[in-house]
Amino acid sequence: MAAITSRLSDMLSDILFTSVHITEVAQLAGCFVKIRIVSPVFRHAQWSPGDKMQLRIRRGSLQARAYTPINWDNIEGSTELLAFLHGDGPGARWFDEVTIGAAGDVFGPSSSIDLTNVAASAVFVGDETSVALAHALRSVAPAARCIYEAVDAASLCTLLAMLKLNKNATVLPKASDHARLLEELRTTLESTPAPHELIVSGDAATVNAVRRGVRRWPHLTPRIKARAYWAQGRTGLS
Repeated sequence: MAAITSRLSDMLSDILFTSVHITEVAQLAGCFVKIRIVSPVFRHAQWSPGDKMQLRIRRGSLQARAYTPINWDNIEGSTELLAFLHGDGPGARWFDEVTIGAAGDVFGPSSSIDLTNVAASAVFVGDETSVALAHALRSVAPAARCIYEAVDAASLCTLLAMLKLNKNATVLPKASDHARLLEELRTTLESTPAPHELIVSGDAATVNAVRRGVRRWPHLTPRIKARAYWAQGRTGLS
């Protein structure tokens, strides 16, 4: 029965997913890995900053994890994905083991957070899992202010410098009460011109804390775009 299920999964994958090859694998600061994937299909794909791509984790299964392409090259037919290897989930294992020349299967790009018409003065809140989205945001709003919370702030600062994302970026130690993050966010919003636009991603607890915090600031009414990528004790968020 398991063999039949595996075969059916592969047959569906051939229909639903796009075959790609990995042409670059770069171990960056801390637990970050960046890969370049290539497919002729990408030359004709429509990509918008903020779109997601679902990466099939293994053959014989339709299990996939979502990642945000940081760029798109229609001429070469390629894109780059950035992963933060936290925990022991299937996505982290795939990125930890992938090598140049390996094959893979992806679905997308597809809509996730639309950044195409984001305000130039947008404010971004995220963590280590959000760097790819911040990268995509900076492609359309170079002056966006970014606030990160991080377990390993030094490694994240190093990564942001490597990716040239350290300008107008603040990195704070992750804290369960989010007090310092919310204070930094309130100050940043007050210093940016209205109308305010806020993009929040990463930890579901942080996304919820930011939504609650903004409601306590009646003088600030930002338009919020939010996406939780992970939550403590849960898997498979996208």
